Amino acid sequence: MRRFLIFTSIFIFIACASNQANKIRKSEVDMSGGTYKRKSWDDTLTFKRTSWYLGANLAYDVLIARLDKTSPFAFWLDNNQDQYATECREFYIALIYTNAMSILHNLETPAAIRNQITNLGFEEVSVSHFQANVRAHGVYGDWHLKSHKTMGFCYKNMSQIPDQIPISLPGFNSQNILHK
Repeated sequence: MRRFLIFTSIFIFIACASNQANKIRKSEVDMSGGTYKRKSWDDTLTFKRTSWYLGANLAYDVLIARLDKTSPFAFWLDNNQDQYATECREFYIALIYTNAMSILHNLETPAAIRNQITNLGFEEVSVSHFQANVRAHGVYGDWHLKSHKTMGFCYKNMSQIPDQIPISLPGFNSQNILHK
């Protein structure tokens, strides 16, 4: 019996020691249907979600979706819809979260993540109307996104559109948030 307990204790110790404290999870969040003024639709806007965990705590979370110019979700851009449709070769909506305790834990802020995206040639644009509409959608509450900051990113350059958006955060491997 004593050998069994020693063997079990050693096994548990090794299993725990080899378990990484920092984990990354990737998934998708579908936002189905929407309304805007007198319009409604059944289309789906799919967000690629990348979540970074420190132990069991969510440290960072980025949801990003390419917003096609013909998507009915583009109505949520309100007055800016036509401007973005003509000026942007690609347009992305991002919901970015960093843990509220980030200052105490020396975590990066949403601004640091935004800077990594804009350094690739994307320009941050105002999406206040989109933010108001996405917050009224049922998925927003279901997925507990109220602490996420909504940002819009427009790619205007004539050079090739990046097929990856790598995000590097301290203590984690760099991750392509587009999941390609």
